[in-house]
This record gives sequence, C-alpha cells and structure tokens, in this order.
Amino acid sequence: MAVCFIGVVAIATSKDESAGADTYQETKVLGLCLTFTLAWVAATTNVLNRKMKTVHFSVISFLHACYGLSVSLIIITIEALVNGNGYRIYTGRQYGLMFLTAFIDTFALLSVTIAFQADSTGFVSIIGYMIVVYGFLADLFLFKQSITGIDLIGALLIFTTTVGIAIYKLRNANKAKSRSPVLSSDTSF
Repeated sequence: MAVCFIGVVAIATSKDESAGADTYQETKVLGLCLTFTLAWVAATTNVLNRKMKTVHFSVISFLHACYGLSVSLIIITIEALVNGNGYRIYTGRQYGLMFLTAFIDTFALLSVTIAFQADSTGFVSIIGYMIVVYGFLADLFLFKQSITGIDLIGALLIFTTTVGIAIYKLRNANKAKSRSPVLSSDTSF
C-alpha cells in the first residue's frame, strides 16, 4: 500500500504547465479538497455496498440514478437562476460525450457494486489503485499530455504493486480453498 501511495503522489504532484499560475493554484486546491472528500465518500459507499450483499446490484444502481438525477436537476436549476441566463445548450458532440460518459459511468458503478458484494473491501480497494494508472494513460493518449520520468515511475510503482498484491491474494485464496476439507457451494445465510 505504501508503494502504491508513493506512486499516486508521484503522479499527482506532476505539474501541468498549460494553465496559468493563479488558475493552476486555485484548481489544485479545489481538486485536492474534492479528492479528499471523494476518498471518504467512496470508502463509505464501498463498505455499505459490501454490507448490502442481499440487495440486487441493479436496485442499488437504480437508486444512484434517481438521486443523481434529483441532485443534478436542483444544481442545474440553481445555476440557471443565479447566472440569469437560463439553461445551457450544448453541441451535438458534447451531448454525445455526455451520453458516452453516462454509459461508461453506469457500467463502472455496476462493476464496483458487484465487486464489493463479491469480494473483500480491502482486495477490491487495492485493485482500485489502477484508476490512477488508467487516468494517467488517458491523459497521455487522449489528451496528449506530456509525461515526465516521475509520472512514469509513479505509474509503474502503482501497476507492479497492484498486480503483485492481486497475485499474492489470489494464490492465498486458492491455497485456502484447497486446504478446506468441506467445500460448500451455498454460502447464503
């Protein structure tokens, strides 16, 4: 975990030269605050998903969508009233990207919910570190962001540590299964 964290810090502290100094600092502080908030909220959600093993994953996803729609409509309405310019109109490309993002995010939400219901929180969370590497690769290939040696070292630290821990955990799980004298296919209570 410590090695993964070092990798995350290496990538996160890499400076983007495209923004101005003031904009960069304000954005970095806001991003840092929101990231810490996200970490706590995600951890809480993941533990709750683990506790809801008996609730079908589609029900959880449906409730996320309902709350997301409600909160988004409130935020959009408040923003339109405060700015006084009404609702925004987007281009066709922007709508396409929004629908693609919503589709991918829904798939991600379902995957995370199923993963946390199926396996331990610790194991799934460790694999979750790969999000940093995937984001790094997206910056590199989709947004043509330049990378530094520190970025590359950070991504490699995260990747190798995550893969190593996953292999270790899977081997231990297989050893425990093979030592168990009674294997039961029914694990429900």
